[in-house]
Amino acid sequence: MKLDKDSRWHFSTQLIVVFLVACIVAAVSADAWVRHIETNYLLANYNEKNKQTATLLARSVVTPVLQSDLAELDGLVNATLESDPTLIYLKVVDTSALLLSQTGEEERTKAINPEFLHELWTPVAHDGEHLADIYIAWDTVSLHESVSRHVNLIRWVVLLTVALLSMVLFSSLRHLVANPVNMINQKLQAISHGESTPKINQHPLISKELSFLSHMANRLDNQYQEQLETQKSLAIERDKAEAANKTKNEFLGVVSHELRTPINGVLGMLEILMKDKALNQEQVDNITVAHSSADSLLSIVSNILDFSDIEAGKLKLKMLELNLRQLVNEVVSMASSSAKEKGLKIECQLNQNVPENLLGDPVRLRQILSNLLLNAIKFTETGSITVTTDLISQENGEAQVRLSVADTGIGIKSDHQEELFASFYQNDNSSTRQHGGTGLGLAINSKLVYAMGGDITVDSELGKGSTFSITLPFKIVEQKTAQPKQTLSDLAPLSGTLLLAEDNMVNTMVATKMLRSFGLTVVHGANGAKAFEAYKNGSFDVVLMDIQMPEMDGYEATESIRQWEAEQQIGHTPIIALTANVLTADRAKCFEVGMDDFLAKPIKMANLHKTLVHWLDKKAIDA
Repeated sequence: MKLDKDSRWHFSTQLIVVFLVACIVAAVSADAWVRHIETNYLLANYNEKNKQTATLLARSVVTPVLQSDLAELDGLVNATLESDPTLIYLKVVDTSALLLSQTGEEERTKAINPEFLHELWTPVAHDGEHLADIYIAWDTVSLHESVSRHVNLIRWVVLLTVALLSMVLFSSLRHLVANPVNMINQKLQAISHGESTPKINQHPLISKELSFLSHMANRLDNQYQEQLETQKSLAIERDKAEAANKTKNEFLGVVSHELRTPINGVLGMLEILMKDKALNQEQVDNITVAHSSADSLLSIVSNILDFSDIEAGKLKLKMLELNLRQLVNEVVSMASSSAKEKGLKIECQLNQNVPENLLGDPVRLRQILSNLLLNAIKFTETGSITVTTDLISQENGEAQVRLSVADTGIGIKSDHQEELFASFYQNDNSSTRQHGGTGLGLAINSKLVYAMGGDITVDSELGKGSTFSITLPFKIVEQKTAQPKQTLSDLAPLSGTLLLAEDNMVNTMVATKMLRSFGLTVVHGANGAKAFEAYKNGSFDVVLMDIQMPEMDGYEATESIRQWEAEQQIGHTPIIALTANVLTADRAKCFEVGMDDFLAKPIKMANLHKTLVHWLDKKAIDA
């Protein structure tokens, strides 16, 4: 329950209460402690006295026992009992259990609390011969009563002393502490409500500590006014930063979409041409060069977006099974044409001890290795490039693997090597530099490697070449039969009807040609609204959905389709996002509105075919 301000106790009252509680607890504890100590002390003395009495009596009755003088024996026993009123009974029993003498009331022991009853047995002996036994019993009721009276007296003395001290302390604290603290409290409350109050005037008798607190309260008031001004400035700067970040994200989204759309047309048409088996070798070479150039442009765009995602902490790794040997060979094969143009030789030294089937992110690993290999080609004019893999360690189903790319290129100055992995760093920033680039490749590589739990290093000597090495942890997966890699001309034919929602004419043409080359029937919707109408009037196995479209965008069209499916109680049709919007937030929103998969433009025929195979097979199984 929240207390009213008026119902709260003053500081001095709280101190008095704490003092009183502490004193009462101390008094109660002292009560028990004194009672325990005094009782134990008296009991020990009393027990020792009775032991001595029993011992003395045992010595005194030796002659009467030997002479069977029972009258003298009774006299000694009675005298002993009368000497101590706490004794209940005394008796002497011979070795044959015959009662020789007894005095007192043995039956009284049954009515006495066992806590207060004490009994003792002492033998009677002469020249080592056991003659008889003495039994003695006594109670300690009177002793405990005496202790209680003593402790009660001490308790009342302590409580009266505590009460007197509390009154004196209360009066002193009220004048010396409570009033000054109340003034400071009122000042701080005013500050907390944003009010400026007059300066606290210090009383001459105020303590040094409270004088300091009063001074600090006055300073806080001044600092509060300054803080208000600072907060206003910070709020303005924060708004500017948020606006700048929003502008950056919007800019990246626009750049991504506007660059990927024409790149999609170029790469798509080139891949379609590459499937044409009627081309001669020169034409194939020309198309390959054009495709490689467009791919390089796409790589630059992707690097910029990757860098943005990494900086925003939105990087996500996809852990999949991969064949490391096959992945390295594929990357080397892709880069071999660029190396061949410069007369360079690429060698692979793949350690046979490295497990082939591992669990990792193949897309990011391919990106890292490709970037290192292309950098090596860029900065090497003569000689060779060597790609190696080494097993660092292997235990408990995990392997530490090192991948290295060594070149015989221009090398790097030692004082520049630490800056290599910084964003936008160029080894040569002069206007006459020979090698271009964004300066993001190695920065992205290092962040990706660290995100995978690995490390990246460089060993270089100016004029002799460089070796970039990455060490990564992998989980080892069960060996599987390797599947032969498919070329574009080997893609298996598909069957089914597909709805394509796309407003761009070039993208529509590229996608349609690809889909028809797979053997699919394509129905086109020029925007989200037309695609939704086509969906309601037809039957489709898969929907490819662009995002940015006039009248109704891909998000709204997907939501409309899902709602219509629920109303009509029909089966779920896979919807695959096919878009140039590749930021992490765009991808997340696609799944949020009900899409099933995501393909980024430019479209790669192999990726599109693989995705369609997955969803067509899944729908066939679900049906």
